[in-house]
Amino acid sequence: MSSPGEQTELERFIATRMLRREGDGRHERIAKVTLRLIGGPHAGLVVAFTGDRIEGGRGPANDLVLRDTSVSQSHFELELGRDGVCLRDLGSTNGTWLGPVRVSEIWIPEKTVFTVGQTDIELKSTRRMRVPVSKVDQLGPLRGRSTVMRELFVSLERLAETDLDVLLEGEVGTGKRLAAEALHKRSRRSGGPLVVFDCGEREPPEIEAALFGLDGHEAELRRRARGGTLVLRQIGDLPMELQPRLLEWLECRDAARESGDLAASDDVRLLFVSSLSLRMLAAEGLLYEPLYKKIADASVRVPPLRERSGDAVYLFEHFLVDLAPDRIVELAPDAARALPLHPFPGNVRELYNVAIRALARTTGSRITRRDLALGDMQGFGGLSALAALPLRDARERFVRRYFAVLHRETEGNLAEMARRSGSSPSTVRRLLADVQQGHLDPPGDLGCSQRR
Repeated sequence: MSSPGEQTELERFIATRMLRREGDGRHERIAKVTLRLIGGPHAGLVVAFTGDRIEGGRGPANDLVLRDTSVSQSHFELELGRDGVCLRDLGSTNGTWLGPVRVSEIWIPEKTVFTVGQTDIELKSTRRMRVPVSKVDQLGPLRGRSTVMRELFVSLERLAETDLDVLLEGEVGTGKRLAAEALHKRSRRSGGPLVVFDCGEREPPEIEAALFGLDGHEAELRRRARGGTLVLRQIGDLPMELQPRLLEWLECRDAARESGDLAASDDVRLLFVSSLSLRMLAAEGLLYEPLYKKIADASVRVPPLRERSGDAVYLFEHFLVDLAPDRIVELAPDAARALPLHPFPGNVRELYNVAIRALARTTGSRITRRDLALGDMQGFGGLSALAALPLRDARERFVRRYFAVLHRETEGNLAEMARRSGSSPSTVRRLLADVQQGHLDPPGDLGCSQRR
């Protein structure tokens, strides 16, 4: 058998058929919701949505567009899970409310009425549907035995059979780069190059030259990726003045492909990668909306580790083998119980780093909960010092430290700070200004509060 990069067409065909055979499993989850708008300018409207999440707000890029001036551009989202629907505020200015209570995130049953701005919305009904999942627990470099990951494997495999550009979204550390690699290796372009370019690490003139060429010179990235796949990481950081040019090139390339007149320099498939919701960026005016609509036609969300039931222990045990192939090391029962309970805000990348540290801490054959050191709060100076302060002062000090660390780790990238904090860019900008001016008044969207 040849190596993955040298697979024959027959070998690639057999591999695809094998996954199809193994991918005919099914599992049930909520895949359709019906909403009824009770108050506001849309009173009486009943709408249905399918998928795994629905976003609502005033911005035209939302699934549910509300003509309500007291609603934020990106206001809320509904996540459709296996057993319920999660209502989540997206850092809105006026909040998302259940009666008198302002909420950040809460699971809601059918018939629940929540309020955004002047609009009351009822979760009228939900519908469970059977969706395909793979029966294998690995796709290329991606691993996972949770149903949400095996559903992702099927989606990636189906997209790999096409030449569509694909948007890969997900939190930092979820494995978007590995998903891009898996998609490329399963595609008909697997024999071509896989070129990765980070839009957030270069200055605008460098990006322009690399993507579009300057002074009659061929675009470097398109030349290097010819016949293969170009991965544009952090596409949300692409300079605004270059976004219409990218859209224009994509449309011209697609038209030439349909007419059979595709130039060799344009024979490139693009995978767009983002740690932020591009829908939210488009609603905030930070992404050219026509470009968003173009690249979001085929999109895949790589789930965070907290949504991957059972995968924390499964992946950790794989990491132990990868990192220490010559050692026999296993998880102690207390460590195996602790891993699924930890939120892992850094996702799989953080889990991998925990495995590295745990292996360094233990010389024996068992990794205990103590070796995992999941409770360390060194980045925030510990809770004991904060507990000695009045609540308002403790909260202010915590938020100051939180944004100091966040600002340092993201190098001041506003969009990335918004993603990590779960707030909108405008909320982060306001919080930073308040912190710097020394009169922080923490907004209600960081927790729950009572409606006055």
